[in-house]
Amino acid sequence: MAGTGVFSEIIEGEVYKYYAEGEWHKSSSGKSVPIINPTTRKTEYKVQACTQEEVNKVMEGAKAAQKAWARTPLWKRAELLHRAAAILKDNKGPIAECLVKEIAKPAKDAVTEVVRSGDLISYTAEEGVRILGEGKFLVSDSFPGNERSKYCLTSKVLTSYFIFDKNGLLKYFFRLVVRSQ
Repeated sequence: MAGTGVFSEIIEGEVYKYYAEGEWHKSSSGKSVPIINPTTRKTEYKVQACTQEEVNKVMEGAKAAQKAWARTPLWKRAELLHRAAAILKDNKGPIAECLVKEIAKPAKDAVTEVVRSGDLISYTAEEGVRILGEGKFLVSDSFPGNERSKYCLTSKVLTSYFIFDKNGLLKYFFRLVVRSQ
């Protein structure tokens, strides 16, 4: 699986690369961070230990992408969100396996979390269409009950990415976790 076929592009040796500006990169730090399975206390895999400059560059790229996303017609955003939800559900096994390895979530609960996340993405897509249909102005924070709380801001640090090829097929799925030290 990792390091072979389509995955050969995202891993070098034992360390997964990070994604920025449409490409996979190795960090200039030359360091990695082990992802430890809390149950076995063994390293499951390693990820790049990015420099502050690299993290800033990724975040700037995300801000630029958000501007393009905001210009995307609502129907297209909803369509893409539904597709992302379907991909999550179609790949619930491997994604749930990551949750089991990373945070020791029981396997059944991990699968449920992935499926519910897909359901939430679909719900959000439909809620956006519904709210706009009522003539309300829709911005990223205009969903009912959404407030800028500590929890909300924290939730924006863990980001899932879906990378599609030119034919619209899923090429990669990965998560970006930014932790302050």
